[in-house]
Amino acid sequence: MHVLPGVRRALFGELERRNLSGRIWLRDSGDAVWRIAARRGAAAKALVVAALAAGFSDEARRAGFQANDGFAGYSAFHPGADLVRAFQSYLTAPGPRHLVMCHPGFPHELSFLVSSQFVRLIEARRLRLAKMSDMMGLSAVAA
Repeated sequence: MHVLPGVRRALFGELERRNLSGRIWLRDSGDAVWRIAARRGAAAKALVVAALAAGFSDEARRAGFQANDGFAGYSAFHPGADLVRAFQSYLTAPGPRHLVMCHPGFPHELSFLVSSQFVRLIEARRLRLAKMSDMMGLSAVAA
């Protein structure tokens, strides 16, 4: 919702009013069409969101905020999902500051994220997990 043009302007204005410019990062839930196509999974949903989010990162940057570059994780969200296969897709064609939407509050996703299967997948892709704020050089902000 926050990436919609009218909503994003209100968001940027409120964050600026709270003096958070340059202190926090924002999630861009859109991604490049070629990355979405390479992943194949839930492409229709990802393409719709990418269209709605068009220009979000550029506007965020002009307003003094950084955003992720790369986003994946769209799925049907059912407990029986093959999470190894899903995450293989999510990690295909990652952006330089790739963000994967997941739901560790769901027991099956948490079990996968703390499993050796997940570790092996990350290692096989030569990726590393990091806090987005660390990747963007931002210090912690008190709420």
